Amino acid sequence: MAWVFWISLGLIVYTYLGYPLLLLILGWWRVRPIARGAIYPRVSLIIPVYNQESRIQRKLENTFALDYPADRLEIIVAFDGSTDRSYEIASKISDPRLRLLPLGKRRGKHYAQGEALDIATGEIVVLTDAGITLPPDSLKRMVSNFADPAVGCVSSVDKVIDDKGDVNAEGAYIRYDMFLRKAESAIGSSTGMSGSFYALRRDLTDPWIPDLSNDFYVPLLAVMRGYRAVLDDGAIGYYMVVASYGEEFTRKVRTIVHGIDVLICFSGILNPFRFGFYSLEVISHKLLRWLIPFLMLATLISNLFLLGNGIAYNIMLGGQAVLYLVAIVARIMPRLQEITIVRLVYFFVVVNLSILYAWYKRALGDRYILWEPSKR
Repeated sequence: MAWVFWISLGLIVYTYLGYPLLLLILGWWRVRPIARGAIYPRVSLIIPVYNQESRIQRKLENTFALDYPADRLEIIVAFDGSTDRSYEIASKISDPRLRLLPLGKRRGKHYAQGEALDIATGEIVVLTDAGITLPPDSLKRMVSNFADPAVGCVSSVDKVIDDKGDVNAEGAYIRYDMFLRKAESAIGSSTGMSGSFYALRRDLTDPWIPDLSNDFYVPLLAVMRGYRAVLDDGAIGYYMVVASYGEEFTRKVRTIVHGIDVLICFSGILNPFRFGFYSLEVISHKLLRWLIPFLMLATLISNLFLLGNGIAYNIMLGGQAVLYLVAIVARIMPRLQEITIVRLVYFFVVVNLSILYAWYKRALGDRYILWEPSKR
């Protein structure tokens, strides 16, 4: 049992601490700069919409304010079977850049994006969500990366704001993930795009897989085709904090189920003999992260069998007991989550519960092709 305990614990420590440290060390001597330039290719900016009547006006006004030549930009809004006033509101807006695409039957966000791609004319495609606010220079900054012919897709940086418009401290997990993506990008390629705002070359839209999350498979496809998948920390997308932990839990379950599907479909990317260090990135950032709940269970169960074999095992079991107890108490007494360390412990446990539940839902065959936008 000792080897189960130490291997499981070692993989947990590596995933959350060792891998970021490895990226930092590599970043000291292996940085691959991006040859950005002031270019203005034709851009198709696609916004999939399902029942967003409360946001569509604001989103379009924000999009029209982007600093990019008007004659080089088309804005396609694809209505994925919306049953509210979203289309009606958008149809009253007059702007030569705007194209509306009503879809009669609801078939999911990724399908709607694919339908918009069929009528898009841009050589660069930008995908963004209705609930995201973009600074005026964000599009121009993002597109500048494509001056480098090695760049295939570019991700924004996610920033969570509260209802007053301030950057929210609750985004610790997001900041951690953004750090990993930025570090990966600096040495080669990132393992994921921000699904709320990212850009890609038109040739990476073929094939377009409507039942897979493109913000994960597009960077994998880019690397497979010899491109880089990069992050630009000057291209920012702001979005409101999710209304409740319940909604956040559901969102994470859906995201992980989608991610598992992508990894199964693109499992070839895990071959280091073909894709070198990038394979280790995907294994470390994605696969191992999604195996953490099982490693936590293995650590706990093996620790129970090892009691009495040394004080170290007693201390480790006590530490795990405290971790789970803090999370349970924080759930029962939400005000305790105002304490930073308690909030981080609670969120860590909830995240891994959502991963475990995602594996369960995936085993049952749930795919989450259709879903309700998170309330923010």
